[in-house]
Amino acid sequence: MKRKVVRHGSNTLTVSIPAKWAKSNRISAGDEIEVLDKKNFLTISSQMKETHEKTVIDTRKMNKRVAETSLTGAYSRGYDEVEIIYDSKELMDYLIVVMHTALLGYEVFYQSDKRCIIKGISETQSSHFDSIMRKNFQILDLLAEESLRLIKAKKFNELTSLFVLERTNNKFTNYLHRVLSRNGAGQKDDFFLYAIILLLERVGDIYREICECLPDVPAKDLKLGELAVSGILDKESGPVILRKETFDIYSRTNEMLKKYEHYFYSFDMALANEIESSWKNILFNAQKMSKSSNNSGEIKVLSELAILANTFDMLLTQTISLSIK
Repeated sequence: MKRKVVRHGSNTLTVSIPAKWAKSNRISAGDEIEVLDKKNFLTISSQMKETHEKTVIDTRKMNKRVAETSLTGAYSRGYDEVEIIYDSKELMDYLIVVMHTALLGYEVFYQSDKRCIIKGISETQSSHFDSIMRKNFQILDLLAEESLRLIKAKKFNELTSLFVLERTNNKFTNYLHRVLSRNGAGQKDDFFLYAIILLLERVGDIYREICECLPDVPAKDLKLGELAVSGILDKESGPVILRKETFDIYSRTNEMLKKYEHYFYSFDMALANEIESSWKNILFNAQKMSKSSNNSGEIKVLSELAILANTFDMLLTQTISLSIK
């Protein structure tokens, strides 16, 4: 539908709201509406309370991982209320921990020995999208830089202190998916933004996996269900020895993360070209160094850096598509 832009005064331009939309959302003269500016899209939404949506998750035939993913999926899809049916108190206790650590704004409102009702206690607003996205980039930058600093200093026992950053990354990316599901960011953009957010969550996972594969990281601190738990070096593997070239690859990977952040906000094609060249170079050198290494710890770190390089290739692809208007 098209609307004509009308000038009021010297600096103000206005456009009319469709009467049918205003009526269905109970918008009257003097009411406030929310306007999201996203490049060459303006998304207009009412601030009236959104429809209360419910879903039911029956966990009685689910394992822990499937139940966790189901609850996270309900949150990301924007449900206000989730009823969980369960027959395992241990599983329900675990899901409540997941809720508190990864699902911003969800709280338990009712629980019996067979049912638990979880509700969203705060509104999910599209105006929060940009600020949370920027905070998430800051979290990833800190995780990248601090992990490299601690590994260089061989302070492997301090790497677990960074796990809270990865959990925050999970919490933010879940919330961003929830914002997209409930409010959207602009029609065609949503598909690519959803994929980008999912890949940024994966970036945090990979940095955590690098930390997990190094010695002095107690098994009790490792993420449940991660294959990296079984990848801890045993005593027979000896100490981890990372060569200067491996640290260089790690540093260039961290720089690529910063370049990608700048590209995401600028759509500067010169940066896109740099990232394209960088991820290929990092992948080639990580694979080359891995073949010449006899140290299992270094091989594991190089393998994760190669996976990170491929992840930035996928991020670049999605963001180039997002930039096309």
